Amino acid sequence: MPSPSASSFTLAALALLLSACGTTDETIQQTGSGAALNGWVRHTDDVAGYSFHYPTRLDFSTDGTTALLRHEIAYEHPDPCDFRGDGIAIPSIVDFEVTMEMLEKSLRDAVIEKEGSDYVSQEYMNGDTFIVGGSSPVAAVNFRGLEGYQITSGVEGCGRYTYYFLSPSGRTFFVQRRFVPEFSALSPYAEQLRDLPGIIPPEQEELLFQRLMSTVSFRS
Repeated sequence: MPSPSASSFTLAALALLLSACGTTDETIQQTGSGAALNGWVRHTDDVAGYSFHYPTRLDFSTDGTTALLRHEIAYEHPDPCDFRGDGIAIPSIVDFEVTMEMLEKSLRDAVIEKEGSDYVSQEYMNGDTFIVGGSSPVAAVNFRGLEGYQITSGVEGCGRYTYYFLSPSGRTFFVQRRFVPEFSALSPYAEQLRDLPGIIPPEQEELLFQRLMSTVSFRS
């Protein structure tokens, strides 16, 4: 699954692409203050100081700290991330999964916590700034003005993207996006899954994520 690039779509182009993906009920419109969303719900975390919009086709939940956006369809199939070869079947395909949370940490401390070690911070950070380019696994991202960094980690189509954004309050906004291994280049049944009713194919998942992130705003 390719790494998502920085969002550079114009509103008109994004609307056309989403329409082609069958999401015409969730069109994006130009307003004096930016993008207004039809058919999307706003979630605001007053304590953490951020908000975003999401489409009702996604399941939303929060434990008071972390917001979870998820979509899955029932479809029993072999677990593509079963590297032990146990042949265990799983009952559904999770074709979209994103979590968001505000961390009371500096960027460096947030990276150490969420990446599970200080390797990334030591090798690919200079102080509290990421090193981008060259052999670095870190990429700069920009979702309609929301600037941050993406780290890709995984193997054989299984893994995650992690995103880090500095909020105006100095805290770190952390986003995690799950790979969809059923659609990876290694999946033997990726093409047939596209015909499943209700499935979110990878190109639509990409656009949906970019659009979701473009609605994120912070309270200073």
